[in-house]
Amino acid sequence: MRIFHVTILLSLLSLSLLTGCNSAPEKHGGDITYLLLWPDDSGRYTFQEITLTTLNSPFELKGEAAEIYFESSLEDNGFTGPIARPHLTKAGNVYVPTDIESAQAVTAYAQFERLYKFEKELGTASQLSWPRRVGVEIILNAGARTGTHNNANYFSKFDSIALLPFSLGEGVPVGMNIGITAHEHFHAHFQQQVVASMSRDLGNVEQLEGNTLRTAHERNNFILRGWNEGLADFFATVYTGNPNFFVDSMPTVAPFRKLDGPLRPFATPEDFRDQLSKPGTLLNYSYEQGTILGRLLFTAANSPGQDQRAFLKTLLLNLGTLPASLGGTYNTKVMTFDQIVPLLFKDIPLNKEICGAIGAVVSEDIKTGSFSQCFAP
Repeated sequence: MRIFHVTILLSLLSLSLLTGCNSAPEKHGGDITYLLLWPDDSGRYTFQEITLTTLNSPFELKGEAAEIYFESSLEDNGFTGPIARPHLTKAGNVYVPTDIESAQAVTAYAQFERLYKFEKELGTASQLSWPRRVGVEIILNAGARTGTHNNANYFSKFDSIALLPFSLGEGVPVGMNIGITAHEHFHAHFQQQVVASMSRDLGNVEQLEGNTLRTAHERNNFILRGWNEGLADFFATVYTGNPNFFVDSMPTVAPFRKLDGPLRPFATPEDFRDQLSKPGTLLNYSYEQGTILGRLLFTAANSPGQDQRAFLKTLLLNLGTLPASLGGTYNTKVMTFDQIVPLLFKDIPLNKEICGAIGAVVSEDIKTGSFSQCFAP
């Protein structure tokens, strides 16, 4: 069973309290090894020795890859409070967090170091600013967002990620799930390459939280949100190698979000108009359309002759072309959910499998227009 029981984790961490306490916060540099909950090659979360290379000290979670804040609040200038200083003991050359909060904070840094190295290898690290700013166990004002426990959020205003307090129960805490963290990390790419650029020219195109979509601009913001979520799921899937990474932390959500599920058509404009009369279901509807996009990309990236990481790199580099392609009628004409497909695939060599996947999800107009080489009579 892949889901790790959190109570076992808490018990093991409390036992480590018996073996020692923090040493003085001397500077180390070089390799620093921690005992952390981490997925093995099969995707199962187990305690493993994880070596980090970008920290100056094991006792202060600040380095080239990230700055981790603990129990901070979010103010106008971002996280308040100091950099996280985890409680640690030492077994040989391995540092062991002595409480769950320290384990989450160290794991957060480890995740962003791996993301930093992944992006550098991919050639896309320059699209973002580093070190990334990450809050663990952050304090949100009441009503700031729903789901204020066992959740993760990207805050575009601060270009920061918040890993919220976990709720005791079965499963890997969301903040320790490397797929969910990677999903939230991707939103910074979409923010920098798409949302910020379009907002400068078109007015606010931030993701909407409300359920009333009156104007073309607001409806297009909603469609943009679905694309953002689907692309984030695809990024996380390539990064982790696991198309069902939600299952370890959100097993009830996972069947609807896994990317190795069946393809189905995007919603038509008529479907969207009908959905607008059901405001209570709009948020789920946006995620559903994102999953269609994510599954299309996953299917295409796994087709013969494709390399997943090269495919992902092409998508990330193509994001910057979206504002110019979408901006002309953004405030006057509602987009379609499949309108992004030709933009993302413009530098992807098409094959039989990719054409078949595209044909399963897009409208006839997209097939006969942008993909006529696939569907010519």
